[in-house]
Amino acid sequence: MKQVSVKIEDALNTEYLSQEGYQYAWIMSVGSVVLKPVEAVIFPDPDEILEARIFTKQKELHLFRYEEELKCICTITEDTDTLYTEEEQKLRKRFGKSIVLRRFITHDEDGLAYFGTTVLCGADLGGEK
Repeated sequence: MKQVSVKIEDALNTEYLSQEGYQYAWIMSVGSVVLKPVEAVIFPDPDEILEARIFTKQKELHLFRYEEELKCICTITEDTDTLYTEEEQKLRKRFGKSIVLRRFITHDEDGLAYFGTTVLCGADLGGEK
């Protein structure tokens, strides 16, 4: 797993997201929550975004608030990556059928394993846009 910072302007630009191969966007903003294909998303004003995850199978952009400022981190799953598990979570009908969470397994200083970073890596929207 590799994590890098991404400019907010890029993360909210559908042309950039399409070029980078992102498929889905989950956005929680003041007054709404949406889960849609990237090409169908209309991003709210950045000041209204509370958290967002824009993702495809191998990478996720995570937008979040830190000290009142919107930040963005890209988590990339690499071929030589550490261990992880994937879990399908069922959704309410209005969002689609399911999403897939990837939980990376990490170890503490005593060698005990625990779940570290969790990213979204797949979705079944049931053919709805």
